[in-house]
Amino acid sequence: MPASSRHLLLFVATVVAGLIATLLAPLLPSRALAAQTVWTRAVATRALARGDTLREQDFTFADTTLTQRLPYGLDTTSPAEGWLVQRAVQAGEWLRRPTVIPAPAVTAGRPVHALWHDGTVRVAVAGVALNSAPVGGRVAIRVGRARRLDGVVVAPDSVRLR
Repeated sequence: MPASSRHLLLFVATVVAGLIATLLAPLLPSRALAAQTVWTRAVATRALARGDTLREQDFTFADTTLTQRLPYGLDTTSPAEGWLVQRAVQAGEWLRRPTVIPAPAVTAGRPVHALWHDGTVRVAVAGVALNSAPVGGRVAIRVGRARRLDGVVVAPDSVRLR
């Protein structure tokens, strides 16, 4: 059988299967089509004030079952001990960004160590952070009076230059 005949047969079979599925869909129970998704969210166990640092007993994780489609902009924030509270939170309120943020590993105005490497060549410089950022966040550092470099925070007071 030539390749063009096989492609035509495959096309016709796909169209027929699609038509059958379209005709049978209204006959199926609606619950069978709805997929259930479990969404785990962090919930405050007590009222928290702005500027508080999260402790293990300040939040718990609760599961929410979604039978509809996933909401647009599904928040996947998973706070941990040591995160900072940016605004007042009531007990039972779920914790998400920007309400809670990771604690900065680099603080603006503090000295940092910056490292750049490419294979066997490594350059290390000392500088001053121009903004605060958590591990994995972007930070700008000033080296000398007029030189500005950008990098990613890899550890407390340590930056990998890009």
